[in-house]
Amino acid sequence: MKQADRMALALLGMLVVIYAPGTTHAEEQKQLAQAGHKVVKENATKGAEEPKVTIEQAIHNALESVPGRVHELEVVHKSGKLAWQVEVITPEGRHFIVYVDGATGAVTHTEEKTIEKLAGDPTKGKVVFEKHCTSCHGPDGKGTGPLGQSLTPPAADYTSESSRQKSDAELFHAIQEGRPGTAMRSFRKLGLSKQEIRDVLAYVRVLSRGQDK
Repeated sequence: MKQADRMALALLGMLVVIYAPGTTHAEEQKQLAQAGHKVVKENATKGAEEPKVTIEQAIHNALESVPGRVHELEVVHKSGKLAWQVEVITPEGRHFIVYVDGATGAVTHTEEKTIEKLAGDPTKGKVVFEKHCTSCHGPDGKGTGPLGQSLTPPAADYTSESSRQKSDAELFHAIQEGRPGTAMRSFRKLGLSKQEIRDVLAYVRVLSRGQDK
């Protein structure tokens, strides 16, 4: 495997869900941005290349190009160079992917994505959930799996009010990166793709409503 490919794999999946400054999600933005900084720092420690442009600079430049709020952000390789891939949702609800050069901060490419390509599929998510999650969270998502109640702390109950109140950003990040101090593992490190995590999240939302699909 080429060095560039190894670096791409090391950085792939570093997705931070952030909202633009001034929204009611300021605290969530701060926490997830800190998580993003941590992943970049860990990659640098491992010898992986990191962008010179900071997360904050990438967000600022992306929003100058496409006004709205930042929904997802990650480091990718594009045309052989490091870039920030920033997903922006406009006030009209349109989704754009904005690429910001990791060295200069210049916006190099912008493309619109359909909502269908960005949304999770709960039917597919159920398959992944049953394979990876039921041993702890149970088939109904209530944390009653064979291992769930023996864990410290116990597995999360996705039907609880506290879980329902969590944003998609928080739940996505927990599934992708795991939760320190708990048995919740990083499913990114276990090989789930970003789309598979979106699908699982969509199914978790179905369970949280007391439904099954």
